[in-house]
Amino acid sequence: MSNSVPLPAGTALGKSFEYGLDINLGLPGTPAWQPIRRLSAWQPGFPKIATDVTTYDDRGSSNEEITGRGFTGAFTVQANRSLTTGLYLPEVEALLSASKLKGEAAVVDIRYYHKPDVGAPNPNDAGRVSATVEISRQNTGNAETEVYSVSLTGKGEVSPIPNPFADR
Repeated sequence: MSNSVPLPAGTALGKSFEYGLDINLGLPGTPAWQPIRRLSAWQPGFPKIATDVTTYDDRGSSNEEITGRGFTGAFTVQANRSLTTGLYLPEVEALLSASKLKGEAAVVDIRYYHKPDVGAPNPNDAGRVSATVEISRQNTGNAETEVYSVSLTGKGEVSPIPNPFADR
């Protein structure tokens, strides 16, 4: 006899690769969304911003009020280049450029969304955020594929958006 709890009919196990991440190569009001190709290891985070609201009533225990949520994101991307120009793919060029600048020039506009292999995308798992970029080369051996590790740090809140994959 099995001790497993059955799942409802019509469900499927999610896969780690079922996410899309796009960078805006246009302006905030008129975005030109470019998917980040050759993406791996997408890991979004929403760290709490908390205020201590501890009082004597808490009898020595901590008491935090969550007053906001930040955004962090990390992923790797392969560095494909044009054989004629030598440039990386436009999305990698935009990330590399922002990682070397300061002020508002160091900020990218990104969106992420659930994009399942089969079935409907989760309409609640999509967001848009402005973020600063940090990049480092991951593979530095003698014969490895060129890969960049990318870290994003949000500037302001994540805005929920309609899942753009639903339109595909």
